Amino acid sequence: MKSYIILTGSIYDMGGAEMFTSNKCAYLKSKGWDVRVFYFNKGNRILIDNLKEFAENYVPELKYGYYYYTGSQRKRIFNHVCNGLTRDDEIFVESHHIGLSYWAELISKHIGAKSILNCMEEKIPQVS
Repeated sequence: MKSYIILTGSIYDMGGAEMFTSNKCAYLKSKGWDVRVFYFNKGNRILIDNLKEFAENYVPELKYGYYYYTGSQRKRIFNHVCNGLTRDDEIFVESHHIGLSYWAELISKHIGAKSILNCMEEKIPQVS
């Protein structure tokens, strides 16, 4: 099975990242992919209809670095995100924030997926 996991800041309200996520989900589903979206910020309302199916995928821990959590806490998060996936699947994990890219890398390593950073941040930090 082909699966695509998106880690993003929010699916609430309306912004460029929410519109991009919605369009990407629709496209991937039209090509037969199983798509999952996980987010860490809640808002007022989910305004884009096809993102409403991911309302239960709120993972507030994604807001912080993985190193703030114990191994058992990380394992619980991995199990929630990767529920039902196997290493035999073709899996991609896309992250929309630099901070989320570390989670994406760990999740990818955990399930044998490929990780993609598609930065949706408005202010990208300068790293020296």
